Amino acid sequence: MSDLSLLPEGWAIETIGNLILSSNTGLVRGVNDQSSDKEFSYFKMNNLSTKGKFELTNLVKVDATNEELLKYSLQAGDFIFNTRNSVELVGKCGVLEHEPSEPVIFNNNLLRITFRHINPRIISFWFNSADGKSQLRSVTSATTSVAAIYQKALIALEVPIPPLAEQKVITDKLDELLTQVESTKARLDAIPAILKSFRQSVLAAAVSGELTEEWRGENSKLNVWKSNFNPLKIEQQSEPFDLPSLWSWEHLGHTVTIHNNLRKPIKQSDRDKRPGQYPYYGAFGVIDDFDDFVFDGIYILLAEDGKNLEVRSRPISLIAKGKFWVNNHAHVLKPREGILFSYINYFLNSPVALIDQFLTGQDQVKLNRKAMELIPISVPPIEEQAEIVRRIEELFAFADKVEAQVNAAQLRVNNLTQSILAKAFRGELTAEWRTANPELISGDNSASALLKCIKSERTKLKPTKKTKA
Repeated sequence: MSDLSLLPEGWAIETIGNLILSSNTGLVRGVNDQSSDKEFSYFKMNNLSTKGKFELTNLVKVDATNEELLKYSLQAGDFIFNTRNSVELVGKCGVLEHEPSEPVIFNNNLLRITFRHINPRIISFWFNSADGKSQLRSVTSATTSVAAIYQKALIALEVPIPPLAEQKVITDKLDELLTQVESTKARLDAIPAILKSFRQSVLAAAVSGELTEEWRGENSKLNVWKSNFNPLKIEQQSEPFDLPSLWSWEHLGHTVTIHNNLRKPIKQSDRDKRPGQYPYYGAFGVIDDFDDFVFDGIYILLAEDGKNLEVRSRPISLIAKGKFWVNNHAHVLKPREGILFSYINYFLNSPVALIDQFLTGQDQVKLNRKAMELIPISVPPIEEQAEIVRRIEELFAFADKVEAQVNAAQLRVNNLTQSILAKAFRGELTAEWRTANPELISGDNSASALLKCIKSERTKLKPTKKTKA
């Protein structure tokens, strides 16, 4: 909290240490003692999310004695704090909401704390707020490989304490509001995949003739074949599907000229020494910039190296317009007269393009020139190509606009969680409740009275020193 002195009526401030009934770290089990054939599930720091959620499925397993099982098993209501992790993740904490269906033992990088007369969820929400996280960062000890928050530093931190009745109201309101935020975020997070599917559907409809079916009927006289490159039809048995009248299946090699002799490999050391304004294309897209020798108006199909890819294992097509360099991992293509480069671009990026069938190699997936030339491509009359490109770009512009709105909404939603938590610890979520229930935040029900009760219990439980006779 930026200023712990500005507290709502009936609230107080106390150190974590003065609120604790008991605490203990979890069971130590090395990697060699963890396997699927062991008896008990083992809850580790990666099973606790940054939002305090417990993932209790697909846990590794360990063996334990009856005494260890009793001491280290998770129970509903446990406050768990991650004491050792990366700098970004150390300090994760949460409260286990439900009793596990089977015994779950927690790891020694996790600290379990039991509080006296304090709702543990209020502490969890505080340390997941921006102000709480700032506190944790201030007591984080870090090396190059690991960060830690030691218990001695943790228990010295001061936290805001609402009256006990208000703690429940706050945590219930936060559960409700943050669940709504998560639901909204989940819906927003699903939209990019929907837009990707939409774009692919648009491309598939476009290069099959479906997108311009009505247009062809209205422009039958205009839509005639006007090409000077004398197209050669591919074998009928190789045609992926039937095309509209006046369309034809062609090999890619019939629709483009290939200028691989213009490719220019450039070493990384040279790229570092010679930056410039023009992009340098290779197997992974734009690599660097140069400004001396460039191509003008050449378009490329990237052939990616599958061995070096973590996500994609097949080539992707990319058509680039303007001036650029290209290395020997890419094919340099230029459409022949009668073919629009944008149409070829959209076709090669569509799900209809059968690029996978023309790949060679296993460890290093390649698309060589000879195989690439045989890729079938549907070719409409040039007037329809232009209409297809126009419609695709119109629909893609709509998708881009939606995507921009989604990105902006995601940013607002991501900030919303911290905004709600800040309001909670300023007392804004429960302002009306406090006005309606003054008796529950004052006198014996105030946070100050609660802390006095806790202090009294702690004093009674302290061992008395024996005096010498």
